[in-house]
Amino acid sequence: MLAPDDDGDSDVSETGLVGLTPSGPVVVCGTHMGDVDVTGTYRLRVHARHRDEGEDYPVEQVLIQVWTARQPDTTTVVHKTTSRTGALWREPS
Repeated sequence: MLAPDDDGDSDVSETGLVGLTPSGPVVVCGTHMGDVDVTGTYRLRVHARHRDEGEDYPVEQVLIQVWTARQPDTTTVVHKTTSRTGALWREPS
């Protein structure tokens, strides 16, 4: 299992989520995480490593952490950005 390791991770970002429906699908980075109760306020942090490795197949590893927030806060905090792949996602379209 991937553990949080800011030194080994190439990108770490965090944002807030406010659930508006009692249940439904959760999709993060195109990956369906399952149907869950999304009522409430949460923080979500994504750690990614090995983002720039692998030519023919992806080798990226991602750790997604979600916890209950005390108050609504949709502020995005970028803790670390070192990968070229992550920079492509952050470029304005």
